[in-house]
Amino acid sequence: MRTSTERRLVVVPLVTGLGALFLVGPSTAQASPTPVSITVEAGSLSISAPTVMVDLGTMSTADHTVISGSLGSVDVVDERNAATDGQWVASVVATDFTNSSGGVIPAAAIDYRVGQISHSGSGTFTALDPSGLSTTRPVVRGTDLAGPNSASWSPTITVSVPSESMAGTYTASITHSVS
Repeated sequence: MRTSTERRLVVVPLVTGLGALFLVGPSTAQASPTPVSITVEAGSLSISAPTVMVDLGTMSTADHTVISGSLGSVDVVDERNAATDGQWVASVVATDFTNSSGGVIPAAAIDYRVGQISHSGSGTFTALDPSGLSTTRPVVRGTDLAGPNSASWSPTITVSVPSESMAGTYTASITHSVS
């Protein structure tokens, strides 16, 4: 009698195993990007000067030459944070001196002397010392500026008083600007 032995090929677990391998592979993740923005604003450039009446003094009608005095501190603050080669120019203009009797000392008779400039930050600060303030004139120039900077000075104002000027209190306005 013959005995038979059965042989079985066990392929099912292997095929099932491969099938499982393909079915369990990495899943596809869902992405949801969020837009993000940053706004970097330019810093400011500003100038300040005394806002109260500055008295240059008293002179006799017999003197009729010049009178001068300090205007007080003028300050420029530059927070624009220039990377290199930044610059600004401070300027000044004046009105004529007038009095209640109709007397006039022209703004062209006003001289402006910057004096010493104290500063912070990197750059070159140059005094320009204009004469005659009837039109806008540059007084201090900041050049080769890098990063924040500031400059301060206390100018001396000199007024040449014409010999024909009438007695009285004269007033004018001196306006500083920076750009």
